[in-house]
Amino acid sequence: MPTEQRSLHLSLTNLSPKMSFNRILITGATGYVGGTLINRLVASSDPTIQSLTFDLLVRTPDAAEKLRSTYGKRITTILWSGLLDTSFIISTASQYDLIINVGSGFIPSGAEAFVTGLAERKSSRHRHPGGSGSGAPAPAPWLLNISGCTNLADKPLTGVAEPDRVWEDAKSHEVYAWEVAREAESPYPQRTTEVAVLTAGEKTGVNVVSLNTPVIFGEGEGLFKLTPPVLAPPLFWNILYHSQHHETVHNLFIFDCQRL
Repeated sequence: MPTEQRSLHLSLTNLSPKMSFNRILITGATGYVGGTLINRLVASSDPTIQSLTFDLLVRTPDAAEKLRSTYGKRITTILWSGLLDTSFIISTASQYDLIINVGSGFIPSGAEAFVTGLAERKSSRHRHPGGSGSGAPAPAPWLLNISGCTNLADKPLTGVAEPDRVWEDAKSHEVYAWEVAREAESPYPQRTTEVAVLTAGEKTGVNVVSLNTPVIFGEGEGLFKLTPPVLAPPLFWNILYHSQHHETVHNLFIFDCQRL
Protein backbone atom coordinates (compact mmCIF):
# COMPACT_ATOMS: atom_id res chain seq x y z
CA MET A 1 0.00 0.00 0.00
CA PRO A 2 1.48 3.39 -0.95
CA THR A 3 2.57 5.57 1.94
CA GLU A 4 0.21 8.48 2.38
CA GLN A 5 0.53 11.79 4.13
CA ARG A 6 -2.84 13.31 4.86
CA SER A 7 -5.03 14.95 7.42
CA LEU A 8 -7.63 12.68 8.94
CA HIS A 9 -10.28 12.38 11.56
CA LEU A 10 -8.59 10.24 14.19
CA SER A 11 -10.69 7.12 14.46
CA LEU A 12 -9.05 3.82 15.24
CA THR A 13 -11.84 2.06 13.37
CA ASN A 14 -11.19 4.02 10.16
CA LEU A 15 -7.52 3.18 9.65
CA SER A 16 -8.22 -0.23 8.18
CA PRO A 17 -11.53 -2.08 8.12
CA LYS A 18 -9.71 -5.44 8.07
CA MET A 19 -7.31 -4.71 10.90
CA SER A 20 -7.87 -5.78 14.49
CA PHE A 21 -5.86 -3.49 16.74
CA ASN A 22 -5.15 -5.80 19.65
CA ARG A 23 -1.85 -4.13 20.50
CA ILE A 24 -1.71 -0.32 20.57
CA LEU A 25 1.27 1.74 21.75
CA ILE A 26 1.18 5.50 22.37
CA THR A 27 4.00 7.95 23.09
CA GLY A 28 3.66 11.43 24.56
CA ALA A 29 1.12 10.50 27.26
CA THR A 30 2.51 13.13 29.64
CA GLY A 31 2.42 15.86 27.01
CA TYR A 32 -0.20 18.40 26.03
CA VAL A 33 -1.57 16.71 22.89
CA GLY A 34 -0.74 13.15 23.93
CA GLY A 35 -2.33 13.55 27.35
CA THR A 36 -5.51 14.88 25.78
CA LEU A 37 -5.53 12.03 23.27
CA ILE A 38 -5.27 9.42 26.04
CA ASN A 39 -8.06 11.04 28.03
CA ARG A 40 -10.38 11.15 25.04
CA LEU A 41 -9.66 7.58 23.97
CA VAL A 42 -10.38 6.23 27.46
CA ALA A 43 -13.52 8.37 27.76
CA SER A 44 -14.78 7.54 24.26
CA SER A 45 -18.30 6.14 23.94
CA ASP A 46 -17.42 4.42 20.63
CA PRO A 47 -18.04 0.68 21.32
CA THR A 48 -14.98 -0.30 19.30
CA ILE A 49 -12.68 2.01 21.24
CA GLN A 50 -14.26 1.07 24.57
CA SER A 51 -13.01 -2.47 24.09
CA LEU A 52 -9.40 -1.37 23.60
CA THR A 53 -6.54 -0.98 26.03
CA PHE A 54 -3.51 1.21 25.44
CA ASP A 55 0.16 0.78 26.30
CA LEU A 56 1.88 4.06 27.15
CA LEU A 57 5.60 4.82 27.01
CA VAL A 58 6.54 7.06 29.95
CA ARG A 59 9.85 8.22 31.38
CA THR A 60 9.30 8.23 35.15
CA PRO A 61 7.71 5.90 37.73
CA ASP A 62 5.75 8.82 39.21
CA ALA A 63 4.12 9.59 35.87
CA ALA A 64 3.38 5.92 35.33
CA GLU A 65 1.69 5.63 38.72
CA LYS A 66 -0.44 8.72 38.12
CA LEU A 67 -1.63 7.37 34.78
CA ARG A 68 -2.44 3.94 36.21
CA SER A 69 -4.31 5.35 39.20
CA THR A 70 -6.43 7.51 36.90
CA TYR A 71 -7.15 5.22 33.96
CA GLY A 72 -6.96 1.84 35.68
CA LYS A 73 -7.06 -1.26 33.51
CA ARG A 74 -7.57 0.72 30.30
CA ILE A 75 -3.84 1.49 30.16
CA THR A 76 -0.52 -0.19 30.81
CA THR A 77 2.65 1.83 31.33
CA ILE A 78 6.11 0.99 30.01
CA LEU A 79 9.17 2.86 31.25
CA TRP A 80 11.64 4.05 28.63
CA SER A 81 14.46 6.57 28.33
CA GLY A 82 13.12 8.34 25.25
CA LEU A 83 13.39 8.55 21.48
CA LEU A 84 17.18 8.19 21.41
CA ASP A 85 17.02 4.59 22.64
CA THR A 86 16.45 3.11 19.20
CA SER A 87 17.23 -0.48 20.19
CA PHE A 88 14.52 -0.42 22.84
CA ILE A 89 12.09 1.22 20.42
CA ILE A 90 12.63 -1.39 17.71
CA SER A 91 12.24 -4.26 20.15
CA THR A 92 9.11 -2.77 21.71
CA ALA A 93 7.50 -1.65 18.45
CA SER A 94 7.80 -5.16 17.02
CA GLN A 95 5.05 -6.25 19.44
CA TYR A 96 2.34 -3.84 18.24
CA ASP A 97 -0.30 -3.46 15.53
CA LEU A 98 -0.66 0.32 15.82
CA ILE A 99 1.68 2.96 17.20
CA ILE A 100 0.62 6.56 17.71
CA ASN A 101 3.72 8.73 18.03
CA VAL A 102 2.73 11.98 19.73
CA GLY A 103 6.19 12.57 21.19
CA SER A 104 8.80 14.96 19.83
CA GLY A 105 8.73 15.24 16.05
CA PHE A 106 12.34 16.38 15.90
CA ILE A 107 14.23 13.10 16.49
CA PRO A 108 14.39 11.23 13.16
CA SER A 109 16.22 8.14 14.41
CA GLY A 110 13.65 7.48 17.14
CA ALA A 111 10.63 7.89 14.88
CA GLU A 112 12.17 5.74 12.15
CA ALA A 113 12.92 3.05 14.75
CA PHE A 114 9.16 2.66 15.30
CA VAL A 115 8.77 1.80 11.60
CA THR A 116 11.67 -0.63 11.79
CA GLY A 117 10.05 -2.40 14.73
CA LEU A 118 6.68 -2.54 13.03
CA ALA A 119 8.36 -3.97 9.94
CA GLU A 120 9.78 -6.76 12.11
CA ARG A 121 6.28 -7.50 13.36
CA LYS A 122 5.01 -7.57 9.79
CA SER A 123 7.74 -10.01 8.78
CA SER A 124 7.02 -12.30 11.72
CA ARG A 125 3.31 -12.61 10.89
CA HIS A 126 2.99 -14.19 7.46
CA ARG A 127 -0.41 -15.57 8.44
CA HIS A 128 -3.27 -14.31 10.57
CA PRO A 129 -2.76 -15.59 14.13
CA GLY A 130 -5.04 -18.59 14.60
CA GLY A 131 -6.04 -18.54 10.97
CA SER A 132 -7.75 -21.42 9.20
CA GLY A 133 -4.96 -21.93 6.70
CA SER A 134 -6.54 -19.73 4.05
CA GLY A 135 -3.12 -18.34 3.19
CA ALA A 136 -4.23 -14.73 3.54
CA PRO A 137 -1.34 -12.47 4.60
CA ALA A 138 -1.64 -10.65 7.92
CA PRO A 139 -2.49 -6.96 7.57
CA ALA A 140 0.47 -4.62 7.82
CA PRO A 141 0.78 -2.64 11.07
CA TRP A 142 0.30 1.11 11.25
CA LEU A 143 2.23 4.13 12.49
CA LEU A 144 0.38 7.39 13.03
CA ASN A 145 3.07 10.07 13.30
CA ILE A 146 2.15 13.53 14.59
CA SER A 147 4.18 16.26 12.92
CA GLY A 148 3.63 19.95 12.15
CA CYS A 149 2.61 22.32 9.39
CA THR A 150 5.97 24.13 9.42
CA ASN A 151 7.26 21.20 7.36
CA LEU A 152 5.42 22.76 4.43
CA ALA A 153 6.14 26.42 5.11
CA ASP A 154 7.72 28.79 2.63
CA LYS A 155 10.08 31.62 3.62
CA PRO A 156 8.77 34.90 2.21
CA LEU A 157 11.32 37.02 4.14
CA THR A 158 14.46 34.91 4.31
CA GLY A 159 14.12 32.48 1.44
CA VAL A 160 11.71 31.46 -1.29
CA ALA A 161 8.12 32.75 -1.24
CA GLU A 162 5.43 30.52 -2.75
CA PRO A 163 2.20 32.47 -2.11
CA ASP A 164 0.14 30.61 -4.72
CA ARG A 165 1.03 27.12 -3.55
CA VAL A 166 -1.87 25.03 -2.22
CA TRP A 167 -1.42 21.57 -0.72
CA GLU A 168 -4.03 18.89 -1.34
CA ASP A 169 -4.39 15.72 0.71
CA ALA A 170 -5.54 13.88 -2.40
CA LYS A 171 -2.12 14.59 -3.96
CA SER A 172 -0.07 13.36 -1.04
CA HIS A 173 2.76 12.04 -3.20
CA GLU A 174 3.31 15.54 -4.58
CA VAL A 175 3.59 16.82 -1.02
CA TYR A 176 6.06 14.06 -0.19
CA ALA A 177 8.16 14.75 -3.29
CA TRP A 178 8.31 18.45 -2.40
CA GLU A 179 9.41 17.65 1.14
CA VAL A 180 12.17 15.34 -0.10
CA ALA A 181 13.43 18.03 -2.47
CA ARG A 182 13.26 20.75 0.18
CA GLU A 183 15.12 18.53 2.65
CA ALA A 184 17.96 18.18 0.16
CA GLU A 185 18.21 21.97 -0.06
CA SER A 186 17.52 22.98 3.53
CA PRO A 187 17.20 20.26 6.19
CA TYR A 188 14.72 20.92 8.99
CA PRO A 189 14.62 18.31 11.81
CA GLN A 190 10.83 17.98 11.99
CA ARG A 191 10.58 17.55 8.22
CA THR A 192 13.60 15.24 8.28
CA THR A 193 11.68 13.05 10.72
CA GLU A 194 8.54 13.03 8.61
CA VAL A 195 10.39 12.18 5.41
CA ALA A 196 12.27 9.42 7.24
CA VAL A 197 9.15 7.64 8.53
CA LEU A 198 7.26 7.97 5.24
CA THR A 199 10.23 6.67 3.26
CA ALA A 200 10.76 3.81 5.70
CA GLY A 201 7.09 2.89 5.51
CA GLU A 202 7.24 2.83 1.72
CA LYS A 203 10.27 0.56 1.74
CA THR A 204 9.03 -1.88 4.39
CA GLY A 205 5.31 -2.05 3.63
CA VAL A 206 4.35 -0.61 7.01
CA ASN A 207 1.35 1.71 6.79
CA VAL A 208 2.48 5.20 7.79
CA VAL A 209 0.28 8.27 8.13
CA SER A 210 1.95 11.55 9.11
CA LEU A 211 -0.37 14.29 10.28
CA ASN A 212 0.84 17.86 9.86
CA THR A 213 -0.95 19.74 12.62
CA PRO A 214 -1.33 23.52 12.79
CA VAL A 215 -0.60 25.44 15.98
CA ILE A 216 -2.85 23.85 18.62
CA PHE A 217 -4.22 25.83 21.54
CA GLY A 218 -6.89 25.53 24.21
CA GLU A 219 -6.98 23.82 27.59
CA GLY A 220 -5.61 20.29 27.55
CA GLU A 221 -7.41 17.33 29.09
CA GLY A 222 -4.41 15.24 30.15
CA LEU A 223 -2.95 14.75 33.60
CA PHE A 224 0.24 16.74 33.22
CA LYS A 225 0.40 19.60 30.70
CA LEU A 226 -2.84 21.57 30.35
CA THR A 227 -1.41 24.37 28.23
CA PRO A 228 0.15 24.13 24.77
CA PRO A 229 3.90 24.28 24.15
CA VAL A 230 5.19 27.82 24.49
CA LEU A 231 4.86 29.49 21.11
CA ALA A 232 3.18 32.85 21.57
CA PRO A 233 5.72 34.40 24.01
CA PRO A 234 8.68 34.03 21.59
CA LEU A 235 6.61 35.64 18.85
CA PHE A 236 5.69 38.54 21.11
CA TRP A 237 9.31 39.00 22.23
CA ASN A 238 10.36 39.08 18.58
CA ILE A 239 7.77 41.73 17.82
CA LEU A 240 8.84 43.80 20.84
CA TYR A 241 12.48 43.54 19.85
CA HIS A 242 11.85 44.77 16.32
CA SER A 243 9.50 47.48 17.54
CA GLN A 244 12.09 48.82 19.99
CA HIS A 245 14.59 48.97 17.18
CA HIS A 246 12.11 50.78 14.92
CA GLU A 247 11.94 47.90 12.47
CA THR A 248 8.89 46.75 10.58
CA VAL A 249 7.22 43.61 11.95
CA HIS A 250 4.79 42.96 9.13
CA ASN A 251 4.54 39.30 8.06
CA LEU A 252 7.09 38.02 10.55
CA PHE A 253 5.05 34.89 11.20
CA ILE A 254 1.91 33.43 9.69
CA PHE A 255 0.46 30.30 11.32
CA ASP A 256 -2.83 28.46 11.11
CA CYS A 257 -4.27 27.64 14.52
CA GLN A 258 -6.62 24.89 15.73
CA ARG A 259 -8.38 24.80 19.07
CA LEU A 260 -7.90 21.51 20.89
